[in-house]
Amino acid sequence: MGEENNTEKNKLRAALYVDGFNIYHPLHEFDEPFLKWLDLRALGEMIIPSRSQHLVITKYFSALRPDMGGSKNRHNAYINALSARDVYVERGHYVTQPRKCNDCGMSREENSEKQTDINMALAAVMDAQDDLFDVGYLLTADSDHAASFRVLRQRFPQKRLVSVLPPDRPSSDKIMQYADAKIHLNKLHIEKCLFPGFVNGKKGIIRRPAAYDPPEWWVPPHLRAK
Repeated sequence: MGEENNTEKNKLRAALYVDGFNIYHPLHEFDEPFLKWLDLRALGEMIIPSRSQHLVITKYFSALRPDMGGSKNRHNAYINALSARDVYVERGHYVTQPRKCNDCGMSREENSEKQTDINMALAAVMDAQDDLFDVGYLLTADSDHAASFRVLRQRFPQKRLVSVLPPDRPSSDKIMQYADAKIHLNKLHIEKCLFPGFVNGKKGIIRRPAAYDPPEWWVPPHLRAK
């Protein structure tokens, strides 16, 4: 046990910051809902080079839409599953704003998400300031986060920064001005990192929502013929 701890101490500390909406939409486009039951800590542990780094921080940033209806229960189950894996979850919020139609002049109310991007940016910068990681992985394709990368690069030049791209999303040239490397996720990455049907939560067993049950035809990657 002591030898294992010494080995961990010799590794670089990795931190993963996940833009929840930026990963959700590519998964939704697969039209295979079971892929949304994604274990982000397992994903982080898979993409880092385990011989030289160990994952010490995983943080997820999202917000709960007020009009989610039945999907609210699925979202809450997912948040609880993430928390059970020691993933820190920070929620933004939605505000209702009137939006005028340029064609007809009529106004209607729309929900607008707030704080998710800034929460993620602040978390990464504050963790760097507190020297909690050596390598930061930011999972987002949103070019607005180029500002996050820029501040991290300028203020903490000794930190290594990696851009992690959701499936089927192009890299951002603005982000890559400041990132040291990039990782492009694909569907197989996601399939390898799904939560099981039951997760041991902090307040009991968390059952995977029925909508996220894999179809009968799906074969987990480790059982597929090579």
